[in-house]
Amino acid sequence: MRTTGQEARLADFADRLRGQRVAIVYSHRFGVPLDDNWYHRWQTSIIAMFSQAVEHCGAIPVFFDIDQWLSYCASAGGDVKFMVNLNAGNRSLDQWAIVPALGEWIGIPSFPCSAFTVMLGEAKDVAKRLATGCGWRVPRDLEGGLPSDCEIIRKPRAYGSSVGLERLKASEIEDPRDGEFIVEEFVRGYDATVVTFFSAVTGRLECQGAQAILPRTSDPDDWVYDSFEKRNPGVRTQVDFPFLEVDPDLAKRAMEMTRVFGGNFVSRIDVRVTGRPSQSQPVRFEDCVFLEINPMPTIGPTNSVTEMAARYVERHSDHSEISWISRLSANRIERAAIYLLSCGLMVVNSR
Repeated sequence: MRTTGQEARLADFADRLRGQRVAIVYSHRFGVPLDDNWYHRWQTSIIAMFSQAVEHCGAIPVFFDIDQWLSYCASAGGDVKFMVNLNAGNRSLDQWAIVPALGEWIGIPSFPCSAFTVMLGEAKDVAKRLATGCGWRVPRDLEGGLPSDCEIIRKPRAYGSSVGLERLKASEIEDPRDGEFIVEEFVRGYDATVVTFFSAVTGRLECQGAQAILPRTSDPDDWVYDSFEKRNPGVRTQVDFPFLEVDPDLAKRAMEMTRVFGGNFVSRIDVRVTGRPSQSQPVRFEDCVFLEINPMPTIGPTNSVTEMAARYVERHSDHSEISWISRLSANRIERAAIYLLSCGLMVVNSR
């Protein structure tokens, strides 16, 4: 039975973690070139961040690559009680859910989300249809009628981090019906990501705000945050990443979307904001165009989820559900990682 927010106590759960073995599952083996390009978002700094958080909690990290995890689950497991899934998108989406699916088969819930949520959220075409049903604006696609001179974005339907993303004219698409790609209208505006995660203080999912991506260019709303920009920050374009508040409607819609996709702990919703975001006013839902949801987002030392978690821990440092974290580390990013790991495992373990 699912534990309610009032019953779930992070401080108590953290005590249960002590001495337990926590699997950290990752993969970078035998991928095709597109897979290898994607891997840069899941390098050893991310693996190390979670393994250190496990150790801070007094637990024992146990490392598996994909093949080792398959063998472990096939042998009916052992003494691993919890699992952190860093497999990411290193294989095709058809195989992507195998790590959490096999873990749950032998009774080990998967951080940060289930196999169901991975498959539903990471298929971009399905995500857009669900977003439309939840009242979000989405870019027009071929079914909506795009003129031949319309600028479009073409991207793989089952990869993240903008790998394979192209900006083209609609007339330049050789096979517009290729089911492996999304083809949609290019929307002038600014990229932003809206973050939700579970609050141990309130016992429920909360929207933590947004982070905008603002390029320092002469025509900033014409800029695309593509794979090169993500892999080589500051090389081609200087970019600012301000953290912003969001209006109540956007916060409500973001939490609703997280739940629709089966997310109980964390998600990131990527949007295109049609007006320039400003720290002087909240981002409005009516100004947002839905791009995709990331139910298994990159959580590393320098990204939006971790920074928002660091700020969350600082805001609630005196609360009994959070204060114990400060005794484990003086480093704010390590504290954020401890919170994300322990709270995430608590939430998925109570499903």
